[in-house]
Amino acid sequence: MHDQPHQQPIFPGALVTRQRKHKIFVFIITAALYACVHACRTAWAYSKPSLATDLGLDNASSSWLDSSFLCAYALGLYLSGWLGDRIKLTSLLGIGMIFTVISLGSFVIIFGFMKIQTLLTGMLAFIVSGLGQSTVSLVYVILEVNRVFRDVLLFSRIGFLQEKRD
Repeated sequence: MHDQPHQQPIFPGALVTRQRKHKIFVFIITAALYACVHACRTAWAYSKPSLATDLGLDNASSSWLDSSFLCAYALGLYLSGWLGDRIKLTSLLGIGMIFTVISLGSFVIIFGFMKIQTLLTGMLAFIVSGLGQSTVSLVYVILEVNRVFRDVLLFSRIGFLQEKRD
């Protein structure tokens, strides 16, 4: 006799195992986090003009926000590559996603609720965002390229085996 509890199928012919439930949960969390990260990427672009107005910045001073973001993004690409060689890429992607979402949340708290609106806090918010977004961008591209090459390799082997049989 089996000591497993009775499992209800989601659709006829398929049982949902504990491992499959875990995979579905991880997929949903990852998709939600990546959607938040994508929203964060566009939120900075839309918030910069109003932030410059709130801080009373002209175009020259406003360029400090862009420069801080881009410098942090470039540094983040280097650090992400270095970390990617040392830890699992999916873990690094998760860290980058969480870091990016937290950076936007802290931006909203600092500027929206606490009303601390200075050029330095704006630059710090853009630096933190640049570091997080560079991690997500780099690691996501690496993982997608690896997946595509794996799929191409798999399908080319299948095609080669079918040609050999004929």
